[in-house]
Amino acid sequence: MTDPTSPSLVALERDALQALVDGDPIDSVLRDVARAVGQLQALPGVAFLRLDESGASLSLLAQSGLRGAMLDALGTIRVGPAGQPPGVAVFTSAPAAGPLVGPAGGPGAALAEPLTDDDGRIAGALLLAGLSRPEEMPEPLRRTIGRLFAMALRRDRRDREVQDLIYRDPLTGLPNRRCFDERLAETFARGVDAACPVSVLFMDLDEF
Repeated sequence: MTDPTSPSLVALERDALQALVDGDPIDSVLRDVARAVGQLQALPGVAFLRLDESGASLSLLAQSGLRGAMLDALGTIRVGPAGQPPGVAVFTSAPAAGPLVGPAGGPGAALAEPLTDDDGRIAGALLLAGLSRPEEMPEPLRRTIGRLFAMALRRDRRDREVQDLIYRDPLTGLPNRRCFDERLAETFARGVDAACPVSVLFMDLDEF
């Protein structure tokens, strides 16, 4: 069992937190976490999946080691009482084990655990290829992964809020002048690079 004070676990959490502080993309941070977890537990693959806004499906956020049919199976996973382990784990709010089968077949044993955000709401799932029982996942490692996932989502939410403040009108939520200027400059640059003409249509609404 992985001890919470073990050097490997402490290093995993320290490196991930530093990457989040440094502003690294959360998919990159979680990919490194997945790689470290796979090495600690000698697993063939580890993946983080994120619950979409509708709560109906999970999409792959970051992974390490998964290939072939097992990776293909993580394209989009429906949340429900039956099906792939991550979808079942999120639906039941409990670990779920079973085969992970891609479109081309090739089942592989996998264990999925639900992951929560800062508010305790189910926000995704952790997939551990090669495990078939929840007790095979050490509790200290489970808690560390859960904390890091919640922190990554918090950082991502904060970044999105900052982007909205910079590029959207607070009253209407529509893109503002700064957003327009930057997108227009990018469009002109792409047009020049591709030797393609660019047109701008201007509409003036009186007394808007």
